[in-house]
Amino acid sequence: MERRKFCRACGSQIPEDSIYCPICGSDLKPKPQTSEVKEEYFGRLQFAITRPRMTRVIAFVLCINLFTMGIIFGNNTPMSNEKANEILEPFLDLEQSFTNIAFNNIINNLLLFTPGIGVLLLAYSGYNTGLVLAAVSFQTESSNLSYFMMLLSNPVFWIEVIAFCLAATQGIMFLLGWLTKRKNIEGRNTLIVMVVCFLLLIVAAYIEVAFYT
Repeated sequence: MERRKFCRACGSQIPEDSIYCPICGSDLKPKPQTSEVKEEYFGRLQFAITRPRMTRVIAFVLCINLFTMGIIFGNNTPMSNEKANEILEPFLDLEQSFTNIAFNNIINNLLLFTPGIGVLLLAYSGYNTGLVLAAVSFQTESSNLSYFMMLLSNPVFWIEVIAFCLAATQGIMFLLGWLTKRKNIEGRNTLIVMVVCFLLLIVAAYIEVAFYT
């Protein structure tokens, strides 16, 4: 029996080898299967799958730059006496104990692991740090640059920054892992990075209390 082919759009009988309907012009090429669509989607994220270490390094560098830009932007915010007092008021009654510092940093660090949102929180954290620098500079009538350089020379600052950026980076990696075939691996990596970050923040809190308070 002679095989017949009909256009799925207009129903006209068309030649067997047609890929476009000569009557209505509809595309008659076979639609890709769901698995093929997924493979094409994964192909766009192939770099994250085949080179996860390089992807992690790039994400970490981007996080550090984002945090630094947040500090610079906050540090250059115009300041008034009322605004400076409002920014510094929460720190006046803050207990500078090892437990309190470590606990607050660990809670903030946990939030940075949130996929996608963690990067935004990291930028906001950097901006708030810059605001504190600007407020202190205003009240002490010093240049913003001097306090910024003092911050950069503080080892506690860098330990905390590394922990925060590691957390935000892992949030990015977990999101990429969820979109690809590495979600189980990145789930395990998230737990490992959490432990590393918590240890770094505990060390930072100890150094801050022992040498800077």
